[in-house]
Amino acid sequence: MPPYVFEPLFQRCEDLDFQEEILYDDVPEEVLYKLSKIPYVLQSWDENGMEIDQFNAHPATIATAETFSKASDGLEKYVGERMAVVAGKAVPA
Repeated sequence: MPPYVFEPLFQRCEDLDFQEEILYDDVPEEVLYKLSKIPYVLQSWDENGMEIDQFNAHPATIATAETFSKASDGLEKYVGERMAVVAGKAVPA
């Protein structure tokens, strides 16, 4: 997401506490086992599993980009609405 989306959020919400829980949570063994049965997952885990030009067409890359794009749209809309409320402007219905 571009910085202009986050900057107003950080300026107005200085008291937000972002925690990096994901760094402390292990992936359950059964999940890793299931993932290890998917060929493109194995390819993505291998440091030499694909050429650079294969990356953008990789199913995991595509799924991540699509999901992130949808989440970004929602976040941008939400932040815009909240900024309008704080600025005292009406939010379009």
